[in-house]
Amino acid sequence: MRDWIIIVLIAILGAGLGYWAVRSRARGVAEGASAGPSAGSTVEMPVPPGTAPTGGVTGMAGSNGPNTGNLAVLEFEGEPGRVTVMRPEVVIGRHSEDDIQVRDVRVSRHHARLVARRDGGFEIHNLTAVRSEPNPMQVNGVTREHATLQDGDIVSLGGVSFTLWLKAA
Repeated sequence: MRDWIIIVLIAILGAGLGYWAVRSRARGVAEGASAGPSAGSTVEMPVPPGTAPTGGVTGMAGSNGPNTGNLAVLEFEGEPGRVTVMRPEVVIGRHSEDDIQVRDVRVSRHHARLVARRDGGFEIHNLTAVRSEPNPMQVNGVTREHATLQDGDIVSLGGVSFTLWLKAA
């Protein structure tokens, strides 16, 4: 009996440490150094002309530098619709502090980080990959922890898909 109690306590401690590590990493992304949003600053991300804003996405700008212009458009299937990426690094997830908030239970809080590359493309990183039970990210149907994206690539975060459309320079 004593052995079982020790095993349960170790499991609880391990889960708590895992949660703390993911939470600390996500907090670092949300409050990040150069490209992350500043605490307490929220601004809605613009929606492309002719597209009505939906309740499914909210944006949190407040980067430490000026916007770099329209870098890309993420076109989600159904809600939340089309979202313009205005900064070189954004976090996509369900949390209210995420740059692109997707209100779907299949998407994790702080699910993925989208980073602009110097060549005009983007990289995407699954922020849940470090968990003991990561929430999947697929790029063009292949499960990935991170990937380099091209125009028209389809990304799925826990089953919620979007297409990346790059803007011409």
